[in-house]
Amino acid sequence: MKKIDLVHTTILIIGILAGYEAIKSLISMLSALSYYGYRGLEQLTYVFIMLLCSALACIILIRNGRRFAELILKDEPEGSWEQASYWDLDRRNILFVLFIGIGLYFLVQAIPNLLVYLYQLFSEKVTPSLLRSPDLNKSSLAIELLRATIGAFLVYASPTLTNFIETTIAVRLDIKENKQEE
Repeated sequence: MKKIDLVHTTILIIGILAGYEAIKSLISMLSALSYYGYRGLEQLTYVFIMLLCSALACIILIRNGRRFAELILKDEPEGSWEQASYWDLDRRNILFVLFIGIGLYFLVQAIPNLLVYLYQLFSEKVTPSLLRSPDLNKSSLAIELLRATIGAFLVYASPTLTNFIETTIAVRLDIKENKQEE
C-alpha cells in the first residue's frame, strides 16, 4: 500500500466517523423533538448544528478524500491505482498517517462545537434577556478554538513531526534494539 493510499484510507475513515456522528445527532434531535415538541426549538439548535456539520464533513471527506490526500502529499510522487497494492507500513508512514488522522478527527469534532458556541454568543449579543440564564461558557469556546487549532496544526505539520520523531526518537529505539540483539 502506497503512502497516498494510506492517507486516503485515513481520510475515508475520518469521513465515516463523521457520518456516525451525524447519525447520532439525528437520533438525538429526533428524540429531543419528541420530548420537547416545537416549543423546545432553541434546545435543538445545538443538535441541529452538530448534525449539519457532521453530515457535511462526512460528505466532503468521502467525496474529496483522494484530492485531500494529494494536497497533503503534494511533494510525494503519486503511484497509479492499477499497480498491485503491497504493505509498506514502516514506522514513518504509520506516524505520518496517525498525525493526519488525529488532526482531522480533532477538526471534525471541534468545528461543529465551535460553530454552536459562536451561534450562542451571537444570539446572546443580539437578544440579551434577563430571564435567560447565561449558559454560554466562554472557556468552552476557547477550548474548542484550541482543539480546532491543534487539529489544523497536526494536519499541516504532520510531515515535520514525523521527520522529527524519526530523526530523534526512532534513532534511539533502533540503537536499543541493536544492543539487545547482541
